[in-house]
Amino acid sequence: MNNKTRLLTALTAAALVLALLGSACFIVHNADHDCTGEDCFTCRVLALCAAALRGLTVIVCMTAVALSMNAAAARDGRISAPAAERCTPVTLRVKLSN
Repeated sequence: MNNKTRLLTALTAAALVLALLGSACFIVHNADHDCTGEDCFTCRVLALCAAALRGLTVIVCMTAVALSMNAAAARDGRISAPAAERCTPVTLRVKLSN
């Protein structure tokens, strides 16, 4: 991975963590608010934050499962090297003469 890809990955992960923490903190801070009735803005935002937490939690869990399965497969040797690494002139013992 090049540096731009790593930076983009780190920024995406940081945004995901900030969204999770921000939603959780907002829910905790406003859980016992004085509701004004049916059109309560705070209740709508609390519902949106709860939905965001549910969705992001599913994404985080699916990512963790995929990474653990990939790590287990790599550890057991079921994942081989990419074709570019396997098929080099040295591994194929090709004479390099021009």
